[in-house]
Amino acid sequence: MQLFSIEPSAFSARMSVRDKLSLQVNANSLAQRSPTPQSYRVADGVAVIDITGVMLTSPDPLDLFLGGFTNTRGVTRAVELASVDNAVTAIVLRIDSPGGSVDGLSELGDSVRDAGRRKRVVAVVEGLCASAGFYAAASASEIVAGKMDMVGSIGTILVVYDASEAAKSAGLKVVVISTGELKGTGTFGTALTADEEAYLQGIVDAYFADFRRTVMSGRGTRLSLANWTEIESGKVFVAGEAKRLGLIDKFGRMGDTMARLAGQAADSQRIRARVQRSMLVVGEMDARRRTSDRAGKQRAALQLAELRAARR
Repeated sequence: MQLFSIEPSAFSARMSVRDKLSLQVNANSLAQRSPTPQSYRVADGVAVIDITGVMLTSPDPLDLFLGGFTNTRGVTRAVELASVDNAVTAIVLRIDSPGGSVDGLSELGDSVRDAGRRKRVVAVVEGLCASAGFYAAASASEIVAGKMDMVGSIGTILVVYDASEAAKSAGLKVVVISTGELKGTGTFGTALTADEEAYLQGIVDAYFADFRRTVMSGRGTRLSLANWTEIESGKVFVAGEAKRLGLIDKFGRMGDTMARLAGQAADSQRIRARVQRSMLVVGEMDARRRTSDRAGKQRAALQLAELRAARR
């Protein structure tokens, strides 16, 4: 049983492929497809970190074979490294993801928020930014999307298969022997009781409460409480609607955003250079003044000594 924050149609497609696909995956193919640690590339002082495909922390052999996923913990590490890299002046999260597992999401959200205290962090949507993908974007300084991009699917989802009728038709009776009445919740082949369903709903609600806090905190005054009822429905919105609701800040493309951030970095560097030059000039003037003061005091002392000698 695994909890997801993912756009439902993407979840259904993923599970359908996994259920229907029957492959013998050998060790060599797994080694070739093993995920490498997430990193970032730097262009004109701007670090770009990709979040594409399903977000996972512990992909299983079939995930590795199919590919098309991002390691959430790898993204967290990349954000942390970019935030302290002196060659990086701004960070761009390039997102095209339906979301994924909730594992590691809190740490990723924290890393984006912490990085934003040091440098400008901009999330750029290129296609889809849903569920866990939006969780990652929520704490960015700014969220940019193309006019035909999709944003939203705020929420968490847990799918449990009640296969009790199928087991019954097959002449099977699944007996769960456990230490607590809820310990065997979701066991394949057993009917889901009302208490078990309430228990699972509580878990989903707890994760959603964290999701809500992260989105509300990250978007701040840009997202009104009046719009939250519509947002928490789990709908995916076209960028225009997402902007109206406060989920994104502006329309734009990756290239435009990179150019803008690079320009801001250059302006910032020029300002720092001017300030440094001004500090040097002030420092030199102050040093000259102190030298002049010392020389003046020495001349005054000599004149006083001469006057005293003449009086004698």
